[in-house]
Amino acid sequence: MALAVRALSGDVACLAALRGGLRGRVHSVFARVVNVIVPDGTLLTLASRRVDDAPDTLVVDLRSFDGTGVAVGAPVVAHDRVLAVGRNLAIRFAGASPWVPLLPWYPAHDALLRRNFEALREHVAGFDADPDRSASLQSSAVATAAAVRLVQVMPSRLVITCPACDTATNRPLP
Repeated sequence: MALAVRALSGDVACLAALRGGLRGRVHSVFARVVNVIVPDGTLLTLASRRVDDAPDTLVVDLRSFDGTGVAVGAPVVAHDRVLAVGRNLAIRFAGASPWVPLLPWYPAHDALLRRNFEALREHVAGFDADPDRSASLQSSAVATAAAVRLVQVMPSRLVITCPACDTATNRPLP
């Protein structure tokens, strides 16, 4: 007998695909997610409740997929408001809360953003000419911190790396 659980939420496009009778196969299985590949090659993610909403994702009321018996290659079929994952898991998606991904705000006119990036590029280029490497590294760190203030758009989404830093930690090389 299959383990029956409910879906908590799902991307609106994902929920529409399920209502349309989605079919696929289990692509990969992990503790927190199961990826399902559909005929057009797209991956749909079944996520445990410990995972946030995301595009092409159905969040399921399970702490983990460990022990569910879901296996790579198992057929996946949506029918009558239930997503059958092989013979071991049945997910009722009818009551799932629809999730709509919101894009972060971006200015309609990006002239300010482009000017600020150009100012930053010139600022950092001046540090690269510094023959004293330690001063350059320290200045690059200061320039990186200043970048967020210069850009003034989506600072939490901006990633700037120091070219003379360790790529894993973004800290100056010894």
